[in-house]
Amino acid sequence: MNKVFLVTAPDDVTYDAKKIICVDLDEPQREIVSQTLQRFDTVPTTVLYVWNNNESQEEWLLDKKQKCDLILFNANSENKALVGYFAAHDNAYYIGELGTLSYVTNRVIHDTDQCHQLIKEKVYKV
Repeated sequence: MNKVFLVTAPDDVTYDAKKIICVDLDEPQREIVSQTLQRFDTVPTTVLYVWNNNESQEEWLLDKKQKCDLILFNANSENKALVGYFAAHDNAYYIGELGTLSYVTNRVIHDTDQCHQLIKEKVYKV
């Protein structure tokens, strides 16, 4: 079955699936992820966790991050502590301008093509 399940706080699912978390993405960034997933003819069951800058849900975010194959985060987020936190993770990639932290990590996504290649290699491993 080829399904993508969208999950937001405080919910969760227990599917045996590939898992991606999107952290505080803005509308154009969400569109990149959406268009990317639509480009795949077939995908394994995938859980797409979505977190928007909600301080009361940070515990949920940190729990789901542990379960994910890939983290996509908004480098332009107002929550700079989380931006710095996610920039340090090996499986985290950012969309936007990371500023001085870009010297630490070059895992940037500029467009749908890059996002597609990243998900193909890191999540679906094809």
